[in-house]
Amino acid sequence: MKIRKSLIIMVLSVLLTTLAADAFSDDAVVVYDKDSVSYYILQNGDSYAIVKRCSSAELEEGDKLICDLQSKGTKEAYNSTKKQKMILKVEFFGLTRREAVEKYYELCGL
Repeated sequence: MKIRKSLIIMVLSVLLTTLAADAFSDDAVVVYDKDSVSYYILQNGDSYAIVKRCSSAELEEGDKLICDLQSKGTKEAYNSTKKQKMILKVEFFGLTRREAVEKYYELCGL
């Protein structure tokens, strides 16, 4: 009986952890990248985010990512297009398209 209870608790813990992680993950698409800089504009529904690539994995326009875009900071992301994990730094999030373009050009000095 003790083993069964422990197993149920373990299964529920894993399930809740997975659901909590999914609740803070967003599906996003790379909508703009410029080869000479490591910043990218991601679109998530109606909002945009600007991220900086912090790992060697490359991003291209059209790549689909799963990552937390609800706050600034360094995050682990999964590029489902290329089937690889990467590290990104969310610089700005919750932007309109116009705000994203303006901030991108400010960050990149263009």
